[in-house]
Amino acid sequence: MMNLPSFSIVYETENLSNVDFSNVYRSLASLDAQKKSPKSANEFLLIDTGNTPENIIQELCSMYSWLKVKKMPGVGYYQSKMLGARLVTGEIVVFADSDCIYETYWLKNLLSTYLLDENINIVAGETSTPIRNLYDLAIAIHYLFPRFSGYENVYKSNGYSMNNVSFRRSFILENCILTDLPLYRANCYVHA
Repeated sequence: MMNLPSFSIVYETENLSNVDFSNVYRSLASLDAQKKSPKSANEFLLIDTGNTPENIIQELCSMYSWLKVKKMPGVGYYQSKMLGARLVTGEIVVFADSDCIYETYWLKNLLSTYLLDENINIVAGETSTPIRNLYDLAIAIHYLFPRFSGYENVYKSNGYSMNNVSFRRSFILENCILTDLPLYRANCYVHA
């Protein structure tokens, strides 16, 4: 059995201002079903930006004992990510979003990639939106996620999405994502 690096998960709720609250339940259920359990994280830190009703936060905490909440009302998407990176303690910081569903081996695959080379500082997965109807197709065409590449092995990329990425904590703290750019959800492209 491989000895994976220590890790922490930073999970934001800012996206819940744009989607149905049921998404956070599906998202956390997909994380709970990971082959590398979030229970083994140093921390699973939910940054509550004030977009989630308190009764939902309380219910989620009762469902998932490993969930810890840091309330930061009004903090933006990238600010919540960087705040989380500063607060957690794992060697690897994994960023996940409250409106995403994660494949069963997602976390294990992210973490095991760091074992390939000690110089790897960023590992990202591919993110895509499902296409079930015309609305989904319009979102998939308009939004910034490319379609899946079809690759099943690790490959170098020129970018990443903040909902599906991990960093060596020392690297992300030394090379912070800029949070004051006049962009909407493209700061990670500048960072990359």
